[in-house]
Amino acid sequence: MALLVLYLVNQLLLPGHIENIAGFAGFRGTVERLMGPLSPVALASLIFGLYSGFVYFTPVFGGMIADRWIGQRNAVVIGALSMSAGHIAMAFDRTFLLALLLLVVGSGFLKGNIASQVGGLYDDDAQRTRGFAIFSMAINFGALLGPVVCGLLAQYYGAGIAAAILASSPGSPRRAACCRHTQKSTGTARMDASGSICATGMGVAFLYYWPPLLALVSRVAPARVSATMMGIAYLSLFLANNIIGWIGAFYERMGPVSFWLLHAAIACTGGLLILIFGGVLRRALESSTLQPMRAATKAVGVEG
Repeated sequence: MALLVLYLVNQLLLPGHIENIAGFAGFRGTVERLMGPLSPVALASLIFGLYSGFVYFTPVFGGMIADRWIGQRNAVVIGALSMSAGHIAMAFDRTFLLALLLLVVGSGFLKGNIASQVGGLYDDDAQRTRGFAIFSMAINFGALLGPVVCGLLAQYYGAGIAAAILASSPGSPRRAACCRHTQKSTGTARMDASGSICATGMGVAFLYYWPPLLALVSRVAPARVSATMMGIAYLSLFLANNIIGWIGAFYERMGPVSFWLLHAAIACTGGLLILIFGGVLRRALESSTLQPMRAATKAVGVEG
């Protein structure tokens, strides 16, 4: 994702490529009827926001399908296959929108169900939280290392290949914006990899709140709808990423200083809200009834 916006701005949305994307003219027309005319940078940011937002919207439906009909193990397999097909489709201009659709559908089957399986491995709250921390750290280690490696690949082999590798990892357009700006300032593509390091602090912060949240949902959700409730938890990221894409469209008009100060203000506001309402939420959660978890072997699909 660190290179997706760069790939769109510097290659895919340029003449000679954009007209090859199947269905893109209708897609752009629909978006611009709602948002007004968009520059390539603003359009790329909006595409990112829509894609990364819906990646976190579809897990609700993937969880419901798994809980009611096909089971978590089958849902994870379907999700992995769909995302693999999306990776392949991302390598070609014509199938770009199809690639995003396959990745969104695949994430819907994969994310909530695999997180629910992790929760089913533990009986103790502390162990469950540590388990989700390990789970999230493994994912985010790849998310932090991937942009650096793929930035180097983009420098030597082209951003299209690197974007195809990274396309399914929901990250942040702020990373690309920091990179979209550094390259312009230095006049060299060598900063593509190092520019992505600006997301390292956002990644560390993510590890502090996301694993405990997943552990909390896993603790209080009834076993029969655990995957569905995990999907609902992901809705917070659906909303956040759509807002990110919308805010990213203002980067050119605001300039880097105002743009990053806006992000700092948003983060401070979130911290203030936690301080104000944290006590009430803590008391409500402490009084909630612990729900029995599915057996670990069943959750990971070893038996049944």
